[in-house]
Amino acid sequence: YGAAGLEMSGLVEYCAEVFKRYITPDNVAELLKRSLTHGWYALAKHCVESINRMDVGITCSLTAAFKLEIEFYRYRFQAIDLFE
Repeated sequence: YGAAGLEMSGLVEYCAEVFKRYITPDNVAELLKRSLTHGWYALAKHCVESINRMDVGITCSLTAAFKLEIEFYRYRFQAIDLFE
């Protein structure tokens, strides 16, 4: 089940806070994909924040149902490369 399945939200938040140190431009898309696939929403939030700080021409957000929304506000190849 894991910490999330056992409703140990404090532990989940703490782990995500520690793990966010290892989010890089090279691994953020993969971490976001894994986070959403496995229900690691605290980590997904950190990934979205990291992507938004990258200034690649997109803004990401998570809906209340934890679906990813992407808004392109300026076309740049880096935005496409991020999710390729």
